[in-house]
Amino acid sequence: VFMTPVQNILSRLSDMGYEAQLKKDGAEDLTSDPNPHGMCRSTLYVEGICCASEVPAVTSILKGVHGVHRVRINITTRLVYVDHDPFIVPVHELTEELNEERFGAHVKRDGSKSLREAQKRVEQTRNTKGRSAFRISKNVREPDVTIIQSTLSNLNGVLRIGINLQERMVYCDHDVVLSKTAVVKDTLEKAGYESEVVRDAEDELKRVIDVEWSHNKQGDAESGGIGLVDSDGINGAIKTSRFVESTIRAPRMTNLKDLSKLEKMMKKKYTTKQVRAYYPHIPSRTVKIEHNPALVSAPSIVNLLSSTCVETFGDAVVAIDGAVENLALPFMDAYEERGRMEEGGQFGSRGLGVGVVLSGIFLGCEY
Repeated sequence: VFMTPVQNILSRLSDMGYEAQLKKDGAEDLTSDPNPHGMCRSTLYVEGICCASEVPAVTSILKGVHGVHRVRINITTRLVYVDHDPFIVPVHELTEELNEERFGAHVKRDGSKSLREAQKRVEQTRNTKGRSAFRISKNVREPDVTIIQSTLSNLNGVLRIGINLQERMVYCDHDVVLSKTAVVKDTLEKAGYESEVVRDAEDELKRVIDVEWSHNKQGDAESGGIGLVDSDGINGAIKTSRFVESTIRAPRMTNLKDLSKLEKMMKKKYTTKQVRAYYPHIPSRTVKIEHNPALVSAPSIVNLLSSTCVETFGDAVVAIDGAVENLALPFMDAYEERGRMEEGGQFGSRGLGVGVVLSGIFLGCEY
């Protein structure tokens, strides 16, 4: 899904004359992975922490910053470990927030430095599936399609088989650990289809390596687990949910009436399993949507909005597709759920906070 999103595959099949429906989106397997996506752990040294009485204040300041997901504090060493999205809030902004209250915070470790490289390596590590392509030496006719598909589908690890009669090509999506490319080729030839490997999924995945999230482990090592205060009482790695954050740009969304239309459509068309929250932002003409890409994609949401309310969302486009960019979101922990419930009108679907929207802060709407 990193190189070829599922919507691109469906579009390509449609262009070839094969109308297909999505049965399962592989993004679901990725977003259920316990490793963070777009998340890192930075370490701050806070001079103003001298005892447990400062913990609530420091925690409250940092948890109030958009993009911060967890705060852990070691009172003895005065170190604060912050799990945050550096693309939303860089580490220097965290120290600025604390220093506005004169806590004397300094960056000891910026967790974002190795994030991009680590993300790419982890993506490679857990991806053992790819597509191999074989060119058959003889002409391939319609009766051969059934034979080839039946033959290859018996192999362990083969996920999908596609055949282009005109080009004499066989496309095989397979797990290279369970069925190597050479095994697929041998199986074809044993069935009477001499072939040439045009694309080898195994070669493309050879750089797979065993990667640990060293930046998270380093953070845990620094804390030593002694005197560590977790902001929500939960220890362990950051857990990501099946939801991703996508951004839709709607140039004609300009007032509260437009937001009311959006709210009605979202409530009517989607369940909480499909869309758990959405954040319209009038000044930037955008809507951030937390959705499960396995159940509803960002392009499909745009298509619905543009076809249902042409006047406001007729020219809406996907600015950022969370499934394509791998912007997986963490689970809503108990702390966040309590906070959102207590915020009431600003975060609940029962009321739209006019002042919040017009001031340029994202308005959150949840079901």
